Amino acid sequence: MITACLAIDLTKDHDDYGNSDRRALTELMEVPDGATAIVDIGARQFVSQDLASMLHEHGDRITIEIRGTDTRSLIRFVKAARDGYWSVTA
Repeated sequence: MITACLAIDLTKDHDDYGNSDRRALTELMEVPDGATAIVDIGARQFVSQDLASMLHEHGDRITIEIRGTDTRSLIRFVKAARDGYWSVTA
């Protein structure tokens, strides 16, 4: 089996409008079906709406692995990606 793996770095600070998340995640559209995307959030706490909906949109087509250094952040990001929307209580 031959597959692809894309690494996306979201550890850097995002802007208030989510533009940096959109730019980083646009590559998900180009990843072939069945590939893996590794999304590194580091210690990031904030989940943007764009991030949640884009990860959710591609989650059935590719494997998305979210990596980070904070358990609560990982729970928040995984829940937001699965649900497709951001919530303060996510």
